[in-house]
Amino acid sequence: MARGRGGAGRPGGARAGARGRGGGAGEPRAPGRPRPRRPRPGRPRARGGGAGGAGGEGRGGAPGPAGSGGGSRRGAALGAAAAAAAAAWEACGAGGAVGAPEGPPAGFLTVPGNFQSISEAATAAARAVPGGGGVVRVGTGVYRERLVLEGPVTIEAAPGADVEVRHETSSPYESVADVSAPGVTLRGLRLRHSSKSVAQNYAVLVREGARLALERCDVASATGTGLGVDGGLVLARDCVLSGSKGYGAAVLGDLLGGSPGESVIVGCTVERNGAGGVLARGGARVALERNRVEGNGGFGLELVDCLPGAVRGNRIRGNAGGSVAVAQGVPPGAADPAANDLDAPPRAP
Repeated sequence: MARGRGGAGRPGGARAGARGRGGGAGEPRAPGRPRPRRPRPGRPRARGGGAGGAGGEGRGGAPGPAGSGGGSRRGAALGAAAAAAAAAWEACGAGGAVGAPEGPPAGFLTVPGNFQSISEAATAAARAVPGGGGVVRVGTGVYRERLVLEGPVTIEAAPGADVEVRHETSSPYESVADVSAPGVTLRGLRLRHSSKSVAQNYAVLVREGARLALERCDVASATGTGLGVDGGLVLARDCVLSGSKGYGAAVLGDLLGGSPGESVIVGCTVERNGAGGVLARGGARVALERNRVEGNGGFGLELVDCLPGAVRGNRIRGNAGGSVAVAQGVPPGAADPAANDLDAPPRAP
């Protein structure tokens, strides 16, 4: 039976009573009273929506409680939809298009999140973007694993994250980061290493043919050298290469005694390493600019049978063996005292 405000009336009155606001069912309209408008297509027929209006009845819905009218519900729904749209826009970036799939681009992975292991994420990112451009962003934590990087990829700490990758092993020849491909970047990581190797005992190893950009990283080996470049190329920028048992960094030429290009160490702190600060040897080409090399056990800088590039703006002081050692065809002028802050002139070891 339809719900009017009055009693039962003539046939058809139930319908009028259900839609009208006053009078009983079948009651004639007062003179001059406007005829109720028919709902336009696309607009809701009932005022209360699916859940009913304030004290009213929706079409097919249960009566809603007083004070929970369609306007407030519709406003809440629109607000929630707007918030969801804003979140999706932010996730896709400012250039996201309407209807574009949500989520990060291909080859962008997070740890933890997409993976629990940095190494697995790096392999997946390199495969997703074979030409380079895959990124692994790492959250705060100590990750006890070894990074074997055989494809181009960037591994970086998330903004504000404190990330340490640590590899301590009794097996020889295992660096915490072993790079054998071009196009690899490590950024904002603390890398710690311990291994019983006699040769290639490096926290970070850049193999022949590989290219590594090492940015804002803190690198140390308890058993060997922090950064080892063995026939590859490195750009080390704004790093800490301190506290290793061997050298802070060792840059060596390839098996033929040459180098595919020039490695660069710039803006780095190289301190408290047992064997010395930076070693360049065996045909390597290396440039050193604006580094602080202090308090090392041997020389601050050793240039032996190599092709030094620009060596300028460095502070090389307080090293046990002396400031700069030059040997096997490297002229003393390779590290010009006028272009560097030295506490002693370059000399033979």
